[in-house]
Amino acid sequence: MTDALPATSHAAANNAASDAATHAHPNYMGVFYVLCGLTALSVVADVLGGSLGKLTIALVVLAVASAKALFVMLYFMHLRYEGKWKYALLAPTVVLAAGIIAALSAEFGAHYYEMLAWAGNGAELTNQPGH
Repeated sequence: MTDALPATSHAAANNAASDAATHAHPNYMGVFYVLCGLTALSVVADVLGGSLGKLTIALVVLAVASAKALFVMLYFMHLRYEGKWKYALLAPTVVLAAGIIAALSAEFGAHYYEMLAWAGNGAELTNQPGH
């Protein structure tokens, strides 16, 4: 029984060594500097982009936030070095996210048209029931 423990730990050590050999560690400071640059870009877009319009600024800031999230996932969570199985885990998540959006869109849509009906009757939006 004691022979099984060294064999198991030896197999785990070999597996860890083979994982380390398959990919190099990322340059964490380089990724950090890229994240800092992207943060500065979103701040500059927000502060200096007044003439671009709110929608354009929001799209730029959201695109930068998505890029930053991608960098964190790829390098700090080591997803860049994973196999194809990560897509099998991602597929149900995407389906569930789409389902939540579809389910909640009916609720938000109903509330939007309810607000339009109140505004069309000349009632103030602050006197709506439930608000």
